[in-house]
Amino acid sequence: MQEAIYLSKREEAKQAKIIREQNDQKKRHMNFKVEQENRMKNQIITQQKHIARMKIDEERSRKMVGVRKQHDEKVNSEDNMRL
Repeated sequence: MQEAIYLSKREEAKQAKIIREQNDQKKRHMNFKVEQENRMKNQIITQQKHIARMKIDEERSRKMVGVRKQHDEKVNSEDNMRL
């Protein structure tokens, strides 16, 4: 009888250990998923910042080209008036 109780308790301990390992594995998997999602979000944010920087640079370049063009046109018209 005592041996049966001992075996039952031993089996109970085995089951508890298996359940604990499964729970730990689920926690690790969820943590991995959260970390992966955070990495993806950070990557998206980095890409958005890069795109915003590129747009600002393009706008600045476009304005500079426009100003140069206006300046050249003004200089050319002044040169034409002198002649």
